[in-house]
Amino acid sequence: MPRTLKQAKMLSAMGVFINHTIVIAVNEELLLRRILGRRIHRSSGRLYHVDDNPPRIPNLDDVTGEELEKRSDDNETSLRERMVVYNDNIEKVISFYKIRNEKVSSGSISMLEGGRKVCDINSDILKILRV
Repeated sequence: MPRTLKQAKMLSAMGVFINHTIVIAVNEELLLRRILGRRIHRSSGRLYHVDDNPPRIPNLDDVTGEELEKRSDDNETSLRERMVVYNDNIEKVISFYKIRNEKVSSGSISMLEGGRKVCDINSDILKILRV
């Protein structure tokens, strides 16, 4: 799903029809905890989390033993600013698709709680899409 109204309108103008929108909502405090605890092994892209998926040796990659990094924008101030912008934009995008779908009598929007296990969210998405 596009993240801004401009992107949504551009896709529409290009003839791209999004007939089902799935919004995965996550509590902002949980989102902060997840992102602030994220660590990455830059050269391989392996991801860790200090609480949910910690490396065997703190702050070192399990495979190479190299130091893990934290993204420079993974700080509370930056994240809170990004969430304000995201929330403002996403509401406009959701409204755009609600109005558009009502006009063409097609498509729908589903809301899912994103604070659950990935496998549960995936299962719900597959049910919604009937895959």
